[in-house]
Amino acid sequence: MNFGNGRSKRRNALLDISPLIDVVFLLLIFFMVSTTFRDEAGLPLNLPSSVSRGLKKTDNVVVTISKKGDIYVGKALTAPGKLTEVIRSQIALAKKKEVVIKADKSARYELVYRVMDASRQAGVEALSVAGEMKR
Repeated sequence: MNFGNGRSKRRNALLDISPLIDVVFLLLIFFMVSTTFRDEAGLPLNLPSSVSRGLKKTDNVVVTISKKGDIYVGKALTAPGKLTEVIRSQIALAKKKEVVIKADKSARYELVYRVMDASRQAGVEALSVAGEMKR
């Protein structure tokens, strides 16, 4: 029997956390790869579809026409009477003097035509209409 001084010998327990770090990095990579990023204006639209290739992402002015007939320049609701002025001010800030019209497929054609006319009056160099690709 060992009666000693009453103190027992303690072992230093070491915890190896390198496998834990590996698992955390694998989870981080998994979530980074599986996450989708969207660059939408946040307005619910049903865009018409097309077989041809879509637009390139550029610095241009986006005009959105909702199903209810609301017109947004960028993310700001705009009155139809002030559309030309607002587009002209946005074109002055954009790199390209291009307007992209995103209209819900249920929107009235008259509103799309008004936006196109206001864009031409504002001095737009290029005018495009956005749509979704058919799959």
